[in-house]
Amino acid sequence: MARDRTSSRQGGGRRRAGDRETLAAIIFVASSGCTWRQLPPVFGPAWPTVYGRFA
Repeated sequence: MARDRTSSRQGGGRRRAGDRETLAAIIFVASSGCTWRQLPPVFGPAWPTVYGRFA
């Protein structure tokens, strides 16, 4: 009997960063004029994630 591919989850990878936190970080960088690497960790996602969604 063939296994149903939708019933077994493969897993792997990380959970996607929240859209609201990412948008807040993009707005902070745009309004404050700081560089991407100076993004405070209080926003949640790391700067490469935020920059990747911006670009």
